[in-house]
Amino acid sequence: QPEPKQVIYKENVFMGVLGAILFAIPGGALTFALSIFGYIAAISGIATAALAMLGYRIFSGANKNKGVKSSVASIVTSVIATFLMLLLAEFVVYSFVMSKNYGLTIFESMSVMPELLRDAEFRKYFITDVLGVWLFAAIGMGGYIWSLVKKGKTA
Repeated sequence: QPEPKQVIYKENVFMGVLGAILFAIPGGALTFALSIFGYIAAISGIATAALAMLGYRIFSGANKNKGVKSSVASIVTSVIATFLMLLLAEFVVYSFVMSKNYGLTIFESMSVMPELLRDAEFRKYFITDVLGVWLFAAIGMGGYIWSLVKKGKTA
């Protein structure tokens, strides 16, 4: 009896982008929660990266293709979604802390953040925090991408 042929599903990049963004949101929320409670939130960058990559694979249909290589689009999309979500999370963290310290609503704090980021000292702290989170995310993604390349699972 002949073996059934494996069906190769076409990767839907648009849906993959949507999945990466949606799955990165809980990672951003984790970053926010850890930062608010005073923990080192940079480690949550790894979780955000893993979630973005998983979201891309599920929504694009790539997870249906057993043994098929990850596309460059999946990797690039996951990296971008992760970095943008972590940037947004840090922006919300700073806005939240400012709202608590100055008796503002979170939306008022968010509206004045662009003005505060013009101040060199404030901007230095913000960028340092963002780069710390991005560094851990890059380490996490780099390890995963390296393992895919070594196993020959990237297209």
